[in-house]
Amino acid sequence: MDASEWQYRPEPGIAIPATVGTQPSSRGEARKGWQIVQTQTGDAHALAASIHESLQGGADGVRVDLQNLDDLESDLHTALAPIDLAEVPLEIANGGLLDGGAILGVAASRGVPTTSLQIDRGLDPIGCVARSGTAPGGVEAHLALTAEQALWNTQNAPRCRAFTLDDAVWHDAGADESHCIALQAASGVALLRAMEAKGLPLDDAFGQITFRTSMPGRFLLGIAKLRAARRIWSRIGELCGVQAHAFHTATAATRESTLRDPWVNILRVTSAAFAGIVGGADRLDTPAFAAGADAARLARNTCLLYTSDAADDNRVV
Repeated sequence: MDASEWQYRPEPGIAIPATVGTQPSSRGEARKGWQIVQTQTGDAHALAASIHESLQGGADGVRVDLQNLDDLESDLHTALAPIDLAEVPLEIANGGLLDGGAILGVAASRGVPTTSLQIDRGLDPIGCVARSGTAPGGVEAHLALTAEQALWNTQNAPRCRAFTLDDAVWHDAGADESHCIALQAASGVALLRAMEAKGLPLDDAFGQITFRTSMPGRFLLGIAKLRAARRIWSRIGELCGVQAHAFHTATAATRESTLRDPWVNILRVTSAAFAGIVGGADRLDTPAFAAGADAARLARNTCLLYTSDAADDNRVV
């Protein structure tokens, strides 16, 4: 029996079709509810190879870390060669102002209009200051500069978003879940104020912010974390007169992974992915438990198990 024909039987006599990931993915079109991405890093050629493998293996989008590119503008053409920029969502890890401009240059060279791009720029001025410990010119100057990028997006690239508030900077430093939620919300409010000061309507300003959430190994805590964060952001939107949707990417917490006996990371990533799905994450980024293509494929497939029933919404196995 082919893997795509496996059946899940929750009760005797009741069979629900289920699929598992293959290369290319056999999950079909019934799966819904979350995007699957994987963070890719390396030099230009390594990035191109891993991006191609990820997209062929079932990922819906790509998150790229550009820190290992020597010449950003020229290397990006090689690194992003496997991506159809008009179709595939692209997220920049720890993005900078130059990163977005370089990617726009690649899109322009391919004739892709900015209105077709789906790019999360990954800007996080407060998180950047927290990582580096310095803020030349002051935090307010950083906020104002990045707010201008959000304004440009709304005028020229309506499917792009400027900010990704990644709580890993706080979580990796020892913050608990409540602290992470509070710091993300406070950072978001600061960005809203900066964008409003630039003349951006609050409806558009809320749409420029996404969240990246480190999921703990305890899945009940992870579910609660996502749901609480969503309710808090919704309440902030309500007070601003906006119906706000918090777009969350769930990923396994870095501080809970191990270098020794790395196979334990499979369980931790699985628990984080399960918590992300049940908690209502819009996107999952499941890191590989170790280096290598097989580990990366296993991480992708962790997100691909599902059941479908024509009489009901999709249910996770």
